[in-house]
Parts: sequence; C-alpha cells; structure tokens
Amino acid sequence: MKPSSKLPAVIIGIDVETTSLDPKTGEIIEVAAIKYDLKKGAEISEFTALCAPSSPLTTEITSITGITRDMVKNQPVFKDILPDLQEFISRHTLFAHNAPFDVGYLSHHGLNLDQNPVWDTFMLAGIAWPEASSYNLGTLAQDLNIQVAGEHRAGEDVRLTWELLQKSLAQLSLSKKTHELILTILDRADLPHYQPLFTVVPSPLRGEKVRMRGDAANNITIKQLNNSPKKSAPLTQTSPELLGPDGPLVKNLPGFSPRSEQQQMAAAIDRAFKDHRLALIEALPGTGKTFGYLVPLIKSLRQRSSSEGTAIVSTHTINLQDQLMDHDLPRLMKALDQTWKIAVLKGRRNYLCQSRLMQAANRSAHKPAEAFLIIKLLFWLDRGGSGDLERFNASHQALHLLHHLHADALSCRHACPKEYPDCPYQRAKRIAQEADLIIINHALLINHASDNSSLHLTNVVIDEAHHLESVARQASRVDLSPHRLAELIAPFIQFIKTDKSSPANHLRTETEDVIAEFNQLIAGLLEFSQRHGAGDRLLLTKSIRLSSDWRHIAKAAQSWQGRHKFMLGLVKGLAGEPSNNSTIAEAVTEAAAFSDKIDKFISGDKDRIQWLEITDYQSHNNIELHDVALSVSRDLQKIYQHSHSVIFTSATLTVNADYSYIKQRIGIKDMQVIEEKIGTPFNYHQQMMIYIVDDSPYPNDPNYDKYISSQLVALAILTSGRLLGLFTSHQSVKAAYHNSLKELNKANIRLMAQKITGGRHNLIRRFKSEASSVLLGTNSLWEGIDVPGPHLSSILIAKLPFTPPHDPIINSISESENLNAFTDLSVPQMILRLRQGIGRLI
Repeated sequence: MKPSSKLPAVIIGIDVETTSLDPKTGEIIEVAAIKYDLKKGAEISEFTALCAPSSPLTTEITSITGITRDMVKNQPVFKDILPDLQEFISRHTLFAHNAPFDVGYLSHHGLNLDQNPVWDTFMLAGIAWPEASSYNLGTLAQDLNIQVAGEHRAGEDVRLTWELLQKSLAQLSLSKKTHELILTILDRADLPHYQPLFTVVPSPLRGEKVRMRGDAANNITIKQLNNSPKKSAPLTQTSPELLGPDGPLVKNLPGFSPRSEQQQMAAAIDRAFKDHRLALIEALPGTGKTFGYLVPLIKSLRQRSSSEGTAIVSTHTINLQDQLMDHDLPRLMKALDQTWKIAVLKGRRNYLCQSRLMQAANRSAHKPAEAFLIIKLLFWLDRGGSGDLERFNASHQALHLLHHLHADALSCRHACPKEYPDCPYQRAKRIAQEADLIIINHALLINHASDNSSLHLTNVVIDEAHHLESVARQASRVDLSPHRLAELIAPFIQFIKTDKSSPANHLRTETEDVIAEFNQLIAGLLEFSQRHGAGDRLLLTKSIRLSSDWRHIAKAAQSWQGRHKFMLGLVKGLAGEPSNNSTIAEAVTEAAAFSDKIDKFISGDKDRIQWLEITDYQSHNNIELHDVALSVSRDLQKIYQHSHSVIFTSATLTVNADYSYIKQRIGIKDMQVIEEKIGTPFNYHQQMMIYIVDDSPYPNDPNYDKYISSQLVALAILTSGRLLGLFTSHQSVKAAYHNSLKELNKANIRLMAQKITGGRHNLIRRFKSEASSVLLGTNSLWEGIDVPGPHLSSILIAKLPFTPPHDPIINSISESENLNAFTDLSVPQMILRLRQGIGRLI
C-alpha cells in the first residue's frame, strides 16, 4: 500500500494555556500558532495572543502556566481574536503535543478545525521511543537535548514540539514488511494523514537499538560482560579481600572505597555458600549491600555443564533489576576481570506475544488509540525491542489495551513455537537456560520453584527480602476477572471465525451469552459488596456465605457454570477428537479450570483468603475478586529445598533487632540459619534529628489536613525545600498539595505530588534536579528511591504506615495462626515500612 498523500508543504504547530483541564469549565488565556515550511525545516510566521479570562487567575494557574493576572488584565477575550486565528490556520495540517487537548479546547471555544488533519507528537514520540521513561514534553526535550530559548509559555512549547517532531520523523523508518502493515492499520483506523510520516529503510533493522538518553538497555540478550572470549580466571582472594583496600575494586573501579561493613557482609555470604546454608543479613543504609552480595556471588560462579545449577539474584523492584543489569554488574565484572553470561528473566505475562499482536494488527478495523499502540509495538519489535513489557512505556492512554497482548500458556505452547519461534518469551527462556547468573524477580522465582521447572538453582540471593511473603501470596493469586474469561474464550472465537455452519453460529451465540452472564454475576457481586461491606473491602467469611443474599449470588454462579459447561460441550463437539486439535483441547481444559475456581470462590476454601474489593476506574465503581493462598510457607520452602544456599538481605529485616518475625513469615522458623546484622558507617546520632509532633489533631478531625499542611510548609521553608513528604493515602497527598501550594509558591519552593503533577519516575528525576523543591507521595515513594547529595535533607511522615483496619489478609492470618492481628502482624509490618521510609533520608 502507498501512502494516501505526500507530506504537506506547510504545517502549523498549536498550543494553548488554559484555566482548567476541562474545556467546558475552563477558558483559554494564551494561544500560539506557528507556521512552518516542512521541506525547508524553517519557521514562516507566528500568531500568539494572551486572552483575558472572565475571572481573576488563581495562584495555582499562575504556578502552572507562568501567566499572571497583570499579563492578561487588558487583553482581549478569546472570541475577539477568533476570526484572525481561523484565517491564520486555514485548512493546514496541524501538530501539537497531546493534540486532543489543544484541538478539543480550541474547537469547544469556537475554532472550526473539522477540515484540518492533525499530527499528535505525543503519539509519534511514543512510537519513535517505545522505552522512554516519560512522554511529557519537557522530559522528552531534556532526554533528546532539545533546547529552546524562553520560558514555559505557549509559543515556546510549540517550538519545542516542532523540534520534537523533527527528531521523531528521523526515527520512523521501518523494514518493508512492517511498513506495509502499519500503512494498512492507519488506513483501517481512518488515520491516513499519518501514513507519509513512516518510511522504508533499504536493509532490515532487526537488532538495531532504538535509544535516547535515559533509555534502559535491551536486556533480553546474553551479556558476556567484559566482552572477552577468554574464560574467567578463578578469584583466589576471599570476598572481603576483593572488597578490601588492597583488592582489585580499589584499583580498577573509580570512586570505590572499602567499607568494613561491606566486607563483614561478604564474609557471612562466603560462609553460607561454602556450608550450603541459609543466611539472614540485615544491611543498613551505607553498607554497600549490592556489591556486598554480588562479589561473593560472582566468586562462587564456576564453569558448568548443562546439568548444573544457575546462580540467581532475585529482586522485588524493576528499578533494582535494571540497576544490577545496566550499571552494577558491568562495572563489577570489568573491575574483577570476569566474563560470565548474565541474563534477565521475568514472568510470561511480562512479555509481548507476537501471535496475539499479529491477530490484533490484522483486524478489519481499529480505533485510533488501539491503532497507535499496535503500531508502536510493531515498530518496537522491528527495531530490535526486547518484547519485555516492563520496559515498554504504554503511557496511561493505552495501558488498558495491553491486557490481551501478553504471552500466555496456550500461545507459548502452540502458536508461537510454529509461527514465531523467536518470540520474546521463548528467546528470554533460551537465554536464561544458557546463563551463568540470572537476575529474576521474586514472583518468578516462586513460580519456578512451585512448578518444578527446569531452572536449577545453586546460590540464590534474595534482595529486598522483606517483600518475599507478600509477593509469594500475590503469586498464588487466582485471576477471576472478566479479562481472564475473555482470554480463555478467545481461542474458541478464533476457531469458529471461518466456520459458517449452524453449529458454529450456535457456539458463537453461546460464547457471547457466557460472557454476558458472567458480567451480570460480577455486577451482582458489586451490588452485594456495596450493601454488606463496611468499606471498600469485604472479607468473605463463613457467616457471609450463609446469608440469604449470598445464596442468590451462589444461584447466579451456578446458572453461569451450567451455561459455561454447555458451551464447552459445543466446542468439544465441533473440534472432534482432542488429538485432532490439541490447542482447542487444552483451551477447553483451562476454561473448565476457571469455572472450578469460580465455584471455590463462591463456596469458600479454607486454605485461601477470598475477598471483594470495590475500585474506581474512570469514575465508575468496579468489583475485583481476590483469591490468594492463606499460607505461602510451602511454596517458599521449595526454593530452599532446591537451592544449595539462600541469602535473604534487606535494609529492614529485624523488628527490635530480632529476626523472629521474618523467620515466621517466610517459613524458616525451625531451620538452621546464619543471622548477621550489619551496621552502618553513618553516625545517626550526629547526622540525623527526629522531631515528633505531639499536638496534632486526630486524623478524623476536620482540621487535621490543614494542620499537617502547615507543618509541611513551615519545615519546607526552614530547609529551603529539599523535603520528601510520605503519606499513607492519595487523598492525604491531594489535601496536602492543595493546602500548601500557595504558601510554597510565595517562598519560591516548587511543590510536586504523585498523581497530581506527574508520575513517580518523572517526579523523582525533577526532585533530584531542583534543589528548592518538595515532593509528596505514598506507597512507592516509601522505599526504592535514592536521592544522594543536598537535594533531600528532611522527611515528613504524616502518619505511621499501618495497614488499613480490617485488612483481609492480616485478619485471616491472625485467625488461622492464633495471632493478635495488631501486635503480632500490623505493628511489625508498620515498623519495617517506617524504617524503609526513614531510610530515604540516609
């Protein structure tokens, strides 16, 4: 297919500054339109104007836009400049960053843009750099070294967007086959004006990296670190000696300084590896924990045959996995003159399924958002992308569309081995099987141990081990969502697509009815939870299941199961003997298992924790069905049984300097374990002050939020920003942000807040780069972020991080193990999390 048209000679960039995100309630206070000669790459003319709003600008709007009340005081209103703007824009092709916002605003306020093709650089940049950390215009400009003179205003943003468009177009070259498919998708999505932006390159691009500053490396390759063909010479020194003042790291690793605490940790791990023991090692901040376990692990590696085991580092966070693979291990291997095969392996659902992607790409019609996501994924693979979805930035607009595109057991066993033998997951598995050291996550480590897979283990280091129990419980989760049902029924729909017979039509109707009736069951569960739950969560106890209302739920579930069973009977009849169609036979088995799991959820299972949770999505209440294991000890013990040695390490493992709590929770209470508590080189008494507020109102007091905000403002002004505020709910973050913004703006202190002024990754980067700033957040900001240097000097913890009351997991465990839910479970968990939060300061 050829592009529908050539590139236009002239294009216009647009941007608006507004008083609200909603055009129905907001007004335009500045508009910029700049005309460019696309062929020459030159600016032709400019239309910019400030516009007076109907009411005075707020401090918050001034903070966001840089536009003050005085600047718009004597300006015309937007409708007065509308005719001149309409004439300037005419019917030219437009471009903007997040174009639906600007186009929507201008259209709502009277500008006729029905005849103007529009390019959205947000979408184009997403395709060009699929692994970028953020598609925020300012972040992209920083990553791509785009510099435009002037402050953040509409005209300058258009010029930034123009430069971004040029860089994006330079990236959008593809192999001929992928190019043709992308043109077809754009045509089906009624987006033909985007077709000329994509070009064909003369040679295949497979394996070429698509990079920008800030990109993570493509890890689904074996890294023969140190790039030397020779075998690694054995490390004859002990690990403490390698880390010591006369060791190779001092000589070969710039900036490395020996630490006695790090050497103490390495010595304990050497001992555990030698004696094939378990070890619990709490290493406080400043220990140099990562090198403290990596050096002994590298030292323990041996040239191995295929039957011998693999060394493992298991982490909880993606950030740490990337840091190990992209930064720590390459530097360490080079300094130690070692060459080993290192790989990253993640769970199947973390990888893109090429079979499912091609099914989606070949549909007869596409909505624009879906089309852009499919094009972005095709471009990513065409340019050598790994297929690791954790490295792929779907952006919030398209995240929900990825639900059906990850690898699953059926595709991996049947479709991909024949059609896509080099698909991302199969490639990652082969690489891991050849590696000497694998970086893995806790969930995958648990899953491999549970299914007795071919992944043999030797020495295992479990970093961030305080999360091990919660991850193991999450790994035991049964997916009972409508999305999962749709996945299971998808092979049946695919099977009958080309069959026009009467039985096939009957089956098609039955599959639709099964999905519809299941959605009715889910709606009934939402109504039940709203009626019987005291909050967002409702633990399904024996007494609840005996209620008359639940009997109605059980009856609806029984009806659905009957219809589901009938549908499976029709599938079997159409498919014939299992040997004739093994894919459908296996799909039937998995679908039947799903029905059994629904039955156990409705009737109850003494070995499971089952509850309903009301969530909010796009301003609508939804219900989630949670079903996890009551005890995870058995699954965790399989790891210990199949490994030579296991090291558990974290900055927070003890409660009151005692390991009893963590030993009980991860199932090693009765085992012989090496216990080591590593101190820190930091002098807490001299370098840290704790200020405990004792005159605060109670949290349910109407003045509580304002009080917290006043304390936040006072502390931030005293420290000139450089403050991290940690909260236990997003509602508290929102209140603190809005109550503090005006005062901190007056003090020239930048206030940033999670889910209000940006996402986690972007906020942390901005916080590190802006000295006079305050960052507010919850959950993910309590741990795993490192702000070295002067940019962080104080932490405000608004409330002790207790698990919410009536937590289903804590209540179920306490009843099962005859524990006090508060003192035996909630308090130790709170202490561990509190220590993690305070640790951000160290």
